[in-house]
Amino acid sequence: MIQIKYIKHILTVTGILMFTSCNLTDVTDVDPVYQISEDKVITNIDQAQTALYGTYGALIDGASYISYTPAITSMMGLTMKPGVWGGGTENSFFKNDVLSDNYYLELIYTDMYFLINNANHVITKTEKLETEDARKNEIVAEAKFLRALSNFYLLRLWGEFFDENSTNGIVLKKEPIVSANPQARASVAETYNLILEDLEYAIQYAPSFSDTFYASSIAAKALKSKVLLYKKDYSNAAQAALEVINSNERELEDTFSDIFTKKIIETKEAIFQTPFDNSNDRNNKAFMYRAYFGVSDYYISQMEDDARYEAAIAYTSSGSAR
Repeated sequence: MIQIKYIKHILTVTGILMFTSCNLTDVTDVDPVYQISEDKVITNIDQAQTALYGTYGALIDGASYISYTPAITSMMGLTMKPGVWGGGTENSFFKNDVLSDNYYLELIYTDMYFLINNANHVITKTEKLETEDARKNEIVAEAKFLRALSNFYLLRLWGEFFDENSTNGIVLKKEPIVSANPQARASVAETYNLILEDLEYAIQYAPSFSDTFYASSIAAKALKSKVLLYKKDYSNAAQAALEVINSNERELEDTFSDIFTKKIIETKEAIFQTPFDNSNDRNNKAFMYRAYFGVSDYYISQMEDDARYEAAIAYTSSGSAR
């Protein structure tokens, strides 16, 4: 049975719905709950510094920079091979038969552009700060160093870095990503230009060397030398390298083995490095290089008559080379 009071209730609710429908909210213009708007993330130097630390963190978040990139390129160069836990995914690099859906390719590509996007947030927002604090330019310089580093990795892995006249460079991102719209590759020359432009800024404004885990002016100059070497600008590459040597900010280790045993603590030779901790988790360089990736027979044979053999290659109790 339908009662009058229910009819009145329905009419009342309907009236309310009709009234509120005339005041619709644009769902594309609602600030997400518990999320700071992008224009308010970096409004002072302290916030810029915190964002920069986060960008450095992308270097060691996972193993793309620490393990995967050097391992797969070494397998393509025949000095490494799949380890005891390695399978078809790793072996495809060793056989030079890599498919586009390879796990490592997707992970490395995504991680490197993630770092670049973080760096772009730091660069674009810190540049807008109105402050006389000298740390402003240093923060931008460190972020540009990290952007240059990632672009250089991407160019060597996905671009024709060996031909400056090639149109097959990489996708260059100079601003934070705001859409998923596709973007064409830049040319190799354009890619080199952005990398070197970022490094020149870092050389001028980055802090003096203090720690191997952070960008510095000398690290930018050392990376510039390496970029110019790949660019085949040999005379300027040599000049930049000589300036690094003559700066006396770093020096050679006393023995070749010290390069490895002192890599993290009290190193004299390292200029910039990605730290890893062998005791905290298994997703690190030490573990990956004894499980998924190993030293190749070819490399061992090439090192047999080398004075650095004992420092470069170790053997387990079972006779496995590492």
